Amino acid sequence: MPAGRGLGWREGGLVRAGRARDDHDRDHRHGVAFWYLPEQAVDGVPWFGIASDEGAIGGIPLDVFGPTLTLSLAVEAPAGGQFSVWGTVDDAEHPPFKFSTATGLTQTTVITASHSHLSWAFTVPGEYLVEARTSGTVVATGAQMTSAPVVYRFVVEP
Repeated sequence: MPAGRGLGWREGGLVRAGRARDDHDRDHRHGVAFWYLPEQAVDGVPWFGIASDEGAIGGIPLDVFGPTLTLSLAVEAPAGGQFSVWGTVDDAEHPPFKFSTATGLTQTTVITASHSHLSWAFTVPGEYLVEARTSGTVVATGAQMTSAPVVYRFVVEP
C-alpha cells in the first residue's frame, strides 16, 4: 500500500483511553488500552468522519449514484495493532461499528449525500495505513463505479 496523506499526533493530540469501555467489547477486549479520535469535537484533536455530500467518484458527480454508496477499507497496522471505527453507541449490546480489523469488518454502507462524524481507535502505537475506496451504482446505466484508492497515514505515538 503506498504512503498517502499523513496525519500524526503525540499523546496530547489523540485521546488516550485508559481502558476499553464495556460497550466496545465486541472489537476491543475489555481492559485493553487504546488511543482514539472521538466523534465529538474536542479542542486540539482532529475531527474525522465519513462524507458523501460533496465530491465525485471517478470524476462523476455524486448525484448520479443511487441512494447508497459502499466504503471499503484495507488497513496495515503495526504488529499486534487493531483499528476500529464506530458511531454513537445507543445500544451497548450492538455497538454500531463501521470497520474493525479485529472482526474483519471492512465495508460499510453510506447514504449518498450525507456525512457523519465517527470515533477512530488504534490499539498500539505505530503507523497505520488506511486505504479507502468508494463504490456505487450509476442510476441511469446500472454500471458499478469504484474510486481510485486513497491512503491515509495515521501515526500513533506513546
